[in-house]
Formats: sequence, structure tokens, C-alpha cells
Amino acid sequence: MKLQKPMVNPEFDENKPYELTVLSFHKNRVEAYNEFSKVLRDKGFPYLNKTIKFNRYNPVQCDQTGQIWITATECAKERMLDVGQLGRHLRREVGFLSVKGNTYSFVIDNPGPPKKTEKKEPKKYEPGRLM
Repeated sequence: MKLQKPMVNPEFDENKPYELTVLSFHKNRVEAYNEFSKVLRDKGFPYLNKTIKFNRYNPVQCDQTGQIWITATECAKERMLDVGQLGRHLRREVGFLSVKGNTYSFVIDNPGPPKKTEKKEPKKYEPGRLM
């Protein structure tokens, strides 16, 4: 499997100010969440998050066809797979060698933000000071 460039929305400029529009008002958080979920299901997930290249939900690729999906959930919906079985297969759990005859794997675009390697010195004990 070859590594690919991170997914980037070419229309989005992080240095440009954007106007946001209020679509609707709701009485409580549950109603707002349900309405927001409907919008996402209908229109898809917006790629406006600057941290998407460090997203822990890596894209999924079918090893036979080479087709790539943004998330495992999208792959499962399009291929009519059980999300749980696909997740277990992607984690390489025992007994899940394939899902409906196909194999899938994560496409690792970017390993994520660099880890801090600074070593902190242990605190020195000072008499009369509570730790």
C-alpha cells in the first residue's frame, strides 16, 4: 500500500474570514443535535476542520478495488456492511479475516502531530513545602 497526501479541501482557506449562517433555532440540545444529524446525513460531512489531517478516523481502502472512503462508516453504508464487523476487521481481530469476501485496511496519510520528546526533571524536595 502506498502513502497518499492528506485530504485537503482546496476551496477552504484558513486565513480567510467566513460568514456563518444560523439555519434554525431549537428549544433544547437534543432537538438541535437531531436536526444537525439530518443535515450531515443529507449533505455530507464538511471538511472545514484544520485538524482533519490528524484525524484519528483514518480513511478506509478496499484492498481488491482500491476504492477509498473518508471513514469506515461511509464504507459500511455504501457497501451495505455491518459497521461492527468492518471495525473488527480493520483492527485485525481474530475471526474477521474478510468482510463479505473483501478485505479493507486503513490508509495512513499522516501519523499525526509530532510527539513531545522533552524530558521533565523531577521535582526536588524542599523542606516545609507540600507536594
